[in-house]
Amino acid sequence: MAIRAPEYFPRLEYFALMRAVDVFVIADTFQYSRQSFQNRTQIRTPAGRLWLSIPLLGGQHGRRICDVQVAQESDRWQRKHWRSLEFNYRSAPYFEYFEAELADVLRPKETALAEYTISSILCIRDILELRAKVVLASELRAGPSTVSEIMRVVDGHELITLEDTFELDRRAVTRVRVVTPGIEAYRQNFDGFEVGLSALDAVFNIGPFETTKLIGVE
Repeated sequence: MAIRAPEYFPRLEYFALMRAVDVFVIADTFQYSRQSFQNRTQIRTPAGRLWLSIPLLGGQHGRRICDVQVAQESDRWQRKHWRSLEFNYRSAPYFEYFEAELADVLRPKETALAEYTISSILCIRDILELRAKVVLASELRAGPSTVSEIMRVVDGHELITLEDTFELDRRAVTRVRVVTPGIEAYRQNFDGFEVGLSALDAVFNIGPFETTKLIGVE
């Protein structure tokens, strides 16, 4: 089992972890943290990388992620994100195959941040045809908000995680296995190679089959 906070169009490492487990818990009951990937992602441009951020109402730090609210700016930020993705990836080999799924994620929804982040995760999960069972922590009994609480509710025997994992209560989580994604450089739409981008970059440039091969773990 793996437990991770939701992210907006996550990086390849996120899906490498999902590929390595049978059950993947999206911990939308964790506290929201500024300067994380919980409401933003990075894409490739001719100049390097570009942040795409979902604007939030003020005073959201420390709230549960599932309670965090998006700033009401009509659909301006959704249109901006779509234009940025289309401008930088329209010429990529696989963009047109998945633009309908992408447009669906960016369609205006409710005011909750999780509506966008979780749909972005499930969008890429489906494109890559990953088989892990995805569970939302907010839908579990009593809404567990820590790793140990989630593991008790889900009855997880071993936690599989990445090296950048959050601090664990070793008294409550005794079996932990760290996996290391063996992600190598791949062909991007512009010269050079930028690391840490949204998994969309690989999907648009090399397709879902090669992306799934790319996210093997050791």
